[in-house]
Amino acid sequence: MLGLMLDLPKSLLGLTLLSWGNCMGDLNADVAMTKKGFGEMALTGCMAGPVFNVFVGLGASTFLGLVKNPD
Repeated sequence: MLGLMLDLPKSLLGLTLLSWGNCMGDLNADVAMTKKGFGEMALTGCMAGPVFNVFVGLGASTFLGLVKNPD
């Protein structure tokens, strides 16, 4: 509602909702690992997952951009 009241673009609101939905699975897994006594593993998962996504996403898009336009 706040995004609609501030007249934010619908694409930004959609990406925000998508990112929240993407994090819910990680949250459930991390809470379950912590309850079983693997808190360090859960913390590592919190940090490593997004870092991996950024590196793979940027790497793949950069590679495809270089392949399409090798200037």
